[in-house]
Amino acid sequence: MTKPPSLTRIRRILAATVILAILGLNAAKLLQGKPLTESDLISIPIALITFFNVFTWNSSEEERDEMGVSIATESASLSYYAMLVVLLLLFLIGEWRERGSGSIDHELLFAALCVGMVLQPCIEWWMARKYR
Repeated sequence: MTKPPSLTRIRRILAATVILAILGLNAAKLLQGKPLTESDLISIPIALITFFNVFTWNSSEEERDEMGVSIATESASLSYYAMLVVLLLLFLIGEWRERGSGSIDHELLFAALCVGMVLQPCIEWWMARKYR
């Protein structure tokens, strides 16, 4: 059973309003010269996740059907590799800016990159064991 168009429209208007409110409040804070806190910064990706989810799927049935599962699987794989590239670039830029020290200056970023590189092959191995 699909949702009536009016309910989908209400969800989309609400999601757009929330993202605009969060971005507006953060912009106002910056214009006033106040620093953004961690909660301000984490609210932006959470709102964007909600926004894109609402505009991607019209119903929960659409999200769970065969094409929805295929889209989710393909996008998860692509986003994994995109995240690794971004982590690598951030690490290289950070190390380039601190060049000459002879040691790794961004240990946590380097650890996240290493974990990210090992995570997918490890999970694939674990999932393949279930079918043997």
